[in-house]
Order: sequence, then C-alpha cells, then structure tokens
Amino acid sequence: LLGAGLADQGETLKSISCYEKAIEINPLFLNARYNLGVAYLGLGRRREAIDQFSFILEHNPRHSGARLNLGVALVKEKQHEAAVPHFAEILRLDPGNTAALLYLGAALEALGRPREALAVYRQALATAPESAASPRPRAHPLLGAAKAHARRSGSEEPRHARTSPSRCSRRRSL
Repeated sequence: LLGAGLADQGETLKSISCYEKAIEINPLFLNARYNLGVAYLGLGRRREAIDQFSFILEHNPRHSGARLNLGVALVKEKQHEAAVPHFAEILRLDPGNTAALLYLGAALEALGRPREALAVYRQALATAPESAASPRPRAHPLLGAAKAHARRSGSEEPRHARTSPSRCSRRRSL
C-alpha cells in the first residue's frame, strides 16, 4: 500500500524499494510483484518487468494485467512473436479488451502481417467507437493510430507496411 502511494506521488524509486521489501517478506505477494513490474516498465527496465510479470503468470495464469503488461514489455523489446500469444489469451478471456487489440495489431504489423493487423485494428475501433470518434482518443494511445491506419488502408494492404515498420508500433505505450 505504501509503495502504491509513493508511485502515485511520482516517487517511483522509493515505491520500488517498498515493493522489493514486501516481496522479500512474502515472495508470493503477487500484487507487489505486479506493481514492481509496472514501475520497472515505466522506468524502461523491461527485462526486470518481464521477469516480474512472468513470475505472476506462473502462479496466476489468468492475471490479465500481468499478461497485458508482459506483452507490452515484449513488444518494446522487439519480441513481437512472443507477445502475440499473450494478447491472444487476453482476448480469449475478454474479447473487447481494446488495449490488447491495439497492441496485438501493432505486434502483427511489426511481424509483417498487415492484413491481420488491419482486421484487429478494425475490431479495436468497433469496441471503442466513442473514443475513436474523438479527435484525441482517450481509450489508448494507439487508438488514434489504429483509426488512421484503418482509414488509409481500406481493404488494401497498408502502403507503409510494404516498405517500413508501422508508425503504430513506435507509438508510446503503457
């Protein structure tokens, strides 16, 4: 609890210390591990975040927050192929999870699978139409990119997918 309060106040390094102490006392304190992973991810310490989220999923495979953030960390590490099954599992449990749809689309696009990415982006737009209509999408940073991607693409392969990585895959994430 103290770690979360510190994190909310922008004291990330102090919050990390609190989470680490809590885990030292109880290695199976999954909430502390989750918060530690989120803090690590926010600081760009992706390998450490991946370790925390992986540990959580070993003990609770249905922890959607850990699974989503593990996928995000893997995408940021350019391990798109490894990220895809995590987003797919989230969507199996929660088909309307917009964040999972958007990150899955970005991962597929980075893997050179633009048609699949486009279908996923369209599904994301359908699950969050009120956000997609907004000039500054609030549901997720990738939503605006997905909307633009879908507009440009129509039913054809996106132009930029043939020559360069997607702008969507370079957007800021969690």
